[in-house]
Amino acid sequence: MLALTRVTRRAGAAENSRVTSRVGLAQAGAHRYDQTEEIIMNLKINRHYPACVSLYLVLLLVVADGFAESFDALLPVAGCPMAHCDPRMSDLVKLPAPTGNVVQVWHRNDLLGESAGSRLGIGCSGNGTVAACTYSGIWDNLVVYDYHGNRLWHSGGALNTTAYTSAPLLFNNGDIVACDNAKVLRFNAQGEVLWSSDLSEGGVPISPVVTESGVIILATLRGPIYAFDSNDGTLLGTLYIRINESDPGFFETVNTPAVRGNRIYVSTYHQINGITDSDNLAWLAAVDVDRDALNESDRLRLAWHFEFGGGSGASPLLINNVVYFDGDRPRPGAEKAPHIFAVRDYGTFPMELWRKRVLSQIVASFAQDPRPLGGFWVYTRFSPWLLRYEQLGGGIIQGINVDGLIGELGTHVPLSVITVAGTETEPVMLLSATAVYQGSTYIIAINLVNNGLLWKVNIPDIGWPSTAGQFPILMQDGEPRIVFTTYDSGARALGLATPNLTGDH
Repeated sequence: MLALTRVTRRAGAAENSRVTSRVGLAQAGAHRYDQTEEIIMNLKINRHYPACVSLYLVLLLVVADGFAESFDALLPVAGCPMAHCDPRMSDLVKLPAPTGNVVQVWHRNDLLGESAGSRLGIGCSGNGTVAACTYSGIWDNLVVYDYHGNRLWHSGGALNTTAYTSAPLLFNNGDIVACDNAKVLRFNAQGEVLWSSDLSEGGVPISPVVTESGVIILATLRGPIYAFDSNDGTLLGTLYIRINESDPGFFETVNTPAVRGNRIYVSTYHQINGITDSDNLAWLAAVDVDRDALNESDRLRLAWHFEFGGGSGASPLLINNVVYFDGDRPRPGAEKAPHIFAVRDYGTFPMELWRKRVLSQIVASFAQDPRPLGGFWVYTRFSPWLLRYEQLGGGIIQGINVDGLIGELGTHVPLSVITVAGTETEPVMLLSATAVYQGSTYIIAINLVNNGLLWKVNIPDIGWPSTAGQFPILMQDGEPRIVFTTYDSGARALGLATPNLTGDH
């Protein structure tokens, strides 16, 4: 057991006092610091720390390349309208979390899809007004709920049992894109099918994303990358990523791509006939999307790749022009030793900024911290620790022991997507935590400014392994509610405990 003492500060008026976090890391061998991390760490603990903050913020501005995303015309800016909340995979919901006496306010588990659950899928997306959730049943595998849990519509037989592998994508006008392993559909706000397109070459999609030019991208397991016109569902092209033209296999993914304009970033691994390579060859692939290219083969083009050792449990996180992702091995052929990688996109080629060894496999995507100092949050398999990593050097700057916050029988560990609510100065983390062998599950809210527990809600009948999904937020009269699905028991909402005067049931 290696106990590290870290000193963290909030930048700005709200972060003027020191907060010391003891971060316990049960790790094989001592944690290795590179020189950059040593310099930053030394600056943090001396009296010249404000200068360090200024330098760090300047560096963050320097690495930004001036690119401005313009997805606002397509997607809601808040509420978490897609997998991991936005095209960058930031997991920033951009709405307040419930506060006060938070309880379960409704539970929906009557439809065949609901009672089958979302398994290990992300579950729900939302636009602040409605939540759309996907399931694994034989019927009604897409259900849309309002704030009170009223079912506005459900999909009947339109989607098969694999729909749960993808979170819905909600557009600004209320339209919803959902998919299974046979087709992708666009519904209007009333649940009418606007278009439906086949996945002609197979594959299981891992959540649809959309580019700046309005192209729907599906990256798949056991299939290619698809590109569809979001307006009418026209198949624009497919791409199999291969080592070379004679490659008998191709690269596939179990993660959702990050998007920057009309470029996507996919964490992939190589397989032949469904069998993963013995050396666990994996690529972070940058793919350019050109909807107007005359030749179909030019509409999806590999721009560059970065090689590492697979597998990978996190969808890539994009901050400015840097992609953060994980790999089970530092390079192909190496022994299992999970790492976090930071790779900068220079347009025609990638450059590694840093890599860091982590305790064990990463099973959920990284969540961006919205505060001025930045960073992102990570947890590893069966560890109670949430760790915040620096963007520039990969040092650990904050740690939270989830089990210590819950303080109940058993060891509670994170088991869901990390969703970050609140503001840029007062962020709140939402996630589930389960004591694996006790079957005890809580949904919790953590104040990231002081590492304190805001609330915990025990869900005794949630099923194993609790919820793997994310936590979109719906608003009404200034009161937020969190909506999420569970492994095998439908959808639920958490919010302020109030008299049942507004239609909840």
